[in-house]
Amino acid sequence: MLECVPADGCDIHRRALRLQALAPHNALGWLPALNAAQGHGKAPEVTRILQRMSQAGGFETYQTSLARRIQHGLADLPPPPPDMDLPYRLDEKHDRLLQVRIYVSLMPMPAYQPLMKACRPDGPEFAQRRSACRKIGTKLTRSWAIIANLIGIELQRWTAQGAQDCQQTLTREREMDWLIPVHASCDRAHTAACLDADMHAKSELDADRAIARQLGKPLTPSADWVDRRLQASIRMEQQRFHSLTCSSAATKATTATQPAANRIRAPLQ
Repeated sequence: MLECVPADGCDIHRRALRLQALAPHNALGWLPALNAAQGHGKAPEVTRILQRMSQAGGFETYQTSLARRIQHGLADLPPPPPDMDLPYRLDEKHDRLLQVRIYVSLMPMPAYQPLMKACRPDGPEFAQRRSACRKIGTKLTRSWAIIANLIGIELQRWTAQGAQDCQQTLTREREMDWLIPVHASCDRAHTAACLDADMHAKSELDADRAIARQLGKPLTPSADWVDRRLQASIRMEQQRFHSLTCSSAATKATTATQPAANRIRAPLQ
């Protein structure tokens, strides 16, 4: 369904209906309808779809299974040609894994921005959507993809139920920010091990943890670690918006332990 988005003549809504029929437990099948309703300003319809998504069993983009299928489909073909632009030349097995990783990384991602907009804590319908957004956020944090996990964390933080809940969400968010760049740390000496971890993990986040262990890196950041990239991305308008994401009590409870860049986050695209 994701590949349908940029293709000429592809009806994304027909594909979504097919996915809903084949996998009614997957909230992904409702995302195109949510995006369309949000784009047309149909607030009651947006709320209805959010509630329907919240009742689904999970949220999965099938990138794991697609990676396995790509790997299986390429198994009988010759290895990547010498002129293929691969970062490294390894053994035949890992050249193939690197090729699969590149293919999967180029796949389109779902358009999450309308979901974020629908669940904004300063929106007029937030009170009636809060429970559904909370449940959707939980499903997203169980997804294979890192981007889905990040969206889920944002939704959980926006719907935090008190200071302790908000603090736990901020801690998870901070740990994810620490782990996400770990792929970039794989030098030539560790590339094969990183690819093995990537292909055998249950999720991208699990792969990042496995790779961190391979590289001898801690799985959690030190108390004084600050993500400079986040600080650079914050804009004044978003500071006002994200000041609404936790209660006053929760904000006070986290002030002493969390850097400002991790309390105020730019909306994910």
